[in-house]
Parts: sequence; structure tokens; C-alpha cells
Amino acid sequence: MAWRLASVPRALRAGDPFEVGEQVVDTDHLLVIYRRRATHVQRLGIATDGFDRAVTDIAECGHSGLRLAAVEGRESARHFQVFLAPHADEVVACLSVDQSWQDA
Repeated sequence: MAWRLASVPRALRAGDPFEVGEQVVDTDHLLVIYRRRATHVQRLGIATDGFDRAVTDIAECGHSGLRLAAVEGRESARHFQVFLAPHADEVVACLSVDQSWQDA
């Protein structure tokens, strides 16, 4: 996961917006959502990084719920979705989605 996370600190240092959710979301619910989203972005041909691995990491994490964090990479035109342990003390998974398709 380190290679996916490497872009997140760069985005944060550049002052890109970020948000950490206050609620813990049920892991099974997240799996349903992100499995569907993986199929959706693949069908549309939107570039992603680490999506399938993130779904696997979520499925195998052992937590009943996760906290979501997001970083909007302005320079890279990528949305980074970070999945944190319930107390936000561990990164469980990370993925990114290219947002440049929205400008087309």
C-alpha cells in the first residue's frame, strides 16, 4: 500500500483539501459500495489506482467498521479515498480515481 499512499502526503503538503469523516461506516456496507464502484469506473474506463487491492484490504482488515478520509489532489487531478481504522490510528486501504474525465 505504500506506493498508493506516497501521493497523499504530496497532495497534503501542496495544500490540497482533505476531510476525515466523523462516523464509522460498517465494513460490509463499504464492501458492497466499493465493489459496485469498482465495476462502474471500470465500465466507464475511468483510470483508477489500487481499487481492487483496496476492496481486498477492506475485506481482510478485521474491523467491523471503518472511517473514511478523502484528499482531493488538485495538481494530480486525482481523488484519494483513504480507509482508516475506527479510531483513525491505522490506514487500512487507499485508492485513487482520476478526476480529469470531468473536465472533458
